[in-house]
Amino acid sequence: MADWILRVGALVAATWLVIGSPAAAQQVIGDWHGRLDLGGMRLRLGVTITRAADGTLAGTIVSPDQGPQQIPLSGVVTAGNTMSFQVPSIAGSYAGKWDASRQGWDGAWTQGRSFPLFLLPGPFEAVSRPQEPKPPFPYRDVQVEIDSVAGVRLAGTLTIPTGAGPFPAAVLISGSGPQNRDEELMGHKPFLVIADYLTRRGIAVLRYDDRGTAQSRGTFATGTTRDFAQDAAAAVKWLRRQPGIDPDHVGAIGHSAGGLIAPMLAAQDPKLAFVVLLAGPGVPGKDVMTAQAEAIGRAAGLSPEVAAKNGILARDISEAVIRAAGTEQARAAVTQLFAANNVPEQARAAQLSMVTSNWFRQFAAYDPAPALRALRIPLLALNGANDKQVLPGQNLPAIRAATKGNRDATIVELPGLNHLFQSSKTGLPQEYGAIEETFSPAALSLMADWILRHR
Repeated sequence: MADWILRVGALVAATWLVIGSPAAAQQVIGDWHGRLDLGGMRLRLGVTITRAADGTLAGTIVSPDQGPQQIPLSGVVTAGNTMSFQVPSIAGSYAGKWDASRQGWDGAWTQGRSFPLFLLPGPFEAVSRPQEPKPPFPYRDVQVEIDSVAGVRLAGTLTIPTGAGPFPAAVLISGSGPQNRDEELMGHKPFLVIADYLTRRGIAVLRYDDRGTAQSRGTFATGTTRDFAQDAAAAVKWLRRQPGIDPDHVGAIGHSAGGLIAPMLAAQDPKLAFVVLLAGPGVPGKDVMTAQAEAIGRAAGLSPEVAAKNGILARDISEAVIRAAGTEQARAAVTQLFAANNVPEQARAAQLSMVTSNWFRQFAAYDPAPALRALRIPLLALNGANDKQVLPGQNLPAIRAATKGNRDATIVELPGLNHLFQSSKTGLPQEYGAIEETFSPAALSLMADWILRHR
C-alpha cells in the first residue's frame, strides 16, 4: 500500500558538489537518468527534456520502479552551468550544476526534503524481470473498454485461452493507489504475470487500468473503496457477456486493498463464482496500518520502542481521521498529531494529503469481517509469511474466524513470500525492486489449481 517517491523510503538530508564548467542550454535537451537513494531503497528516475516550437524547454519525469506514468515538468530553466525544473503535480523540484568531468548534472531532488541526484545522459537502465511474458502469446490478447458509473470508462486487456471454451474467468482488482492494468510497481508487473500464467492454464483473465489512470477515464483522486468496487462490479458483469466465457464461472482476484473489494462484490452479486484474496486484509484498515508501521520499523532496524511509537502514531492518525466530521477537521487533527510527534515540517504536506483523502478515511474505518462472514462461495486467501504490509499473523486468523461458516474456504500462509508474493529475505518494501522474481511460481500454481478445481 504505497505517493510518488515520498511513499517509500526514509527522508534524508542532501548535499551536492558544485564543480564543472558551463553547459549550453542545448546540452540539456534529451534523455537523462539517475538513481535516488532513499536510505535503503534506490529508485530509478528518467527525465526527458525537449524544446517547444516557441523555444521554451519542457519535459517529463518518470520513476519506473513506482509506475510508468510520465509526469510533466514545468519551469525548465538553464542558466550558465545550472539546470532546474519543477514538477507541480507532486510538489517536487530538481536543481543541479553541470559536472564536466562526469558529463552529468550534479544536484538534488526536493520533495518535502532534499535527496542527492546525479543525472547522466541517456535513458534509465533496464532491470531483469525474467517472468515478464513477451509476445507472441499462445492465447488471444484483446484490448477492451468497459463503461462503469457515469464519467468512468475502464480500459483493459482480456486474455482468452485458445480453443472453443467456454472458459472460467477472473477479474483482477488492484491494491491502493492509482494502478495500471499490470499493477506496475518497482519495475514489476504482477498482474501481467498472473494473467499470462492463468490464461496458459485455461483461465480467461480481465485486468484494467484504475479509473483516471493510464488509459481509463474518470477521476481517481476522490475515489473510495466503494467507488472502486463499482468499477470492479462493472468489469465482472461485462466479462460474463463475452463470447467464450463461462458466465457461471467468473470470479474476482483482489490484491491487498483489492482484497476488500472482492468480498464486497460477492455480497452484491449472487452470481460471482469464487473469490481469491492475495494479501487481503481481515481486520479494519486502522489496525492494518498500525501493525504495518510497527512491523516495517522493526524490520528496518529501528528499536522496538521507536517501532512501537511509529505504530501508535499510525493508529492515532487513523482514529483521528475516522472521528473527523470532514476533510478540514481531519487535516487539523492530523496536523496536531504531526506537531506533537515532531514529524519534520518538510515531510508533512504529502503525508497530510494522503491520510486525509476520501480513500484513506474510508479504508481506515472499514471492517471487512461482515462481508467475509457473508461469503458462501469458494474462497482462497493467500498471504506471504514475510508480508510487512498486510501481516499474516494479524489478518489470516481474522479471515479464518470470519469465514468459519463457509464450507469452501481455503486459507494458506506461504513461507518466505512478501506483500507482492516474491521470494524475499526481509519482506521490506525496499526489497521489491531488487528482487528479480515478480510473483512466486508456487503461488501461481496453487491459485490456478484451486480455480480449476472449482470449475
